[in-house]
Amino acid sequence: MDDHAVPAEATPPEPTPAGWYPDVSDPHTLRWWDGSGWTPSVRPRASAPVAAKAEEVAEHVIAVARVDPFFAFAPPTLFALLSLAGTLVFSQVWGENGLAAATALVFLFAGPFCTLLVVRGIILLTSNRFTLTNRRVVARYRLISRRTHQLLLAEVESIHVKQDLLARAAGYGTLVLRGTGGLGLPITGIRNVLGFHGQVQQQVEGAAKRR
Repeated sequence: MDDHAVPAEATPPEPTPAGWYPDVSDPHTLRWWDGSGWTPSVRPRASAPVAAKAEEVAEHVIAVARVDPFFAFAPPTLFALLSLAGTLVFSQVWGENGLAAATALVFLFAGPFCTLLVVRGIILLTSNRFTLTNRRVVARYRLISRRTHQLLLAEVESIHVKQDLLARAAGYGTLVLRGTGGLGLPITGIRNVLGFHGQVQQQVEGAAKRR
């Protein structure tokens, strides 16, 4: 903070609260008004980069969506049920020999494959994260490698919800965002997809009004 000569003119009308006001002697600085008169204390006005940085810090999280557990674990559950049904059919048709053959197939092939599906479901449930802020939608995926995609709300042109009958009954679905230039951002298998859709739609409309 620098000290400069106190200007004798442009005194704010009383009662003006104490604070920083434009310095009439230098348009690039602010001078401290103590409530009754100017003081020698001055400071530079915020530059454009500082203002832009403050605006960037103002970004905040609106909502976070996760993969629905039913979507994550439906494939291994269905596969396990089919394997069990196949084992029962083998045992009914071919007796003990059929049961032995079906059991061997389960241990050699169906079991490991079902385990992989369970591991995949755990990764989807714990690692995939979809974040909505007041500026963008960020999708973070991690299956084999970590991937991050984002789409600015100001660039969103359309939002669609995809749900089949099973997804509608369970409450999950896929949200597809289309941006300028044909850029698409699918957010797959999230719980309460309609609620997240409403929050994204509200933020997109707000971003359009700020333009």
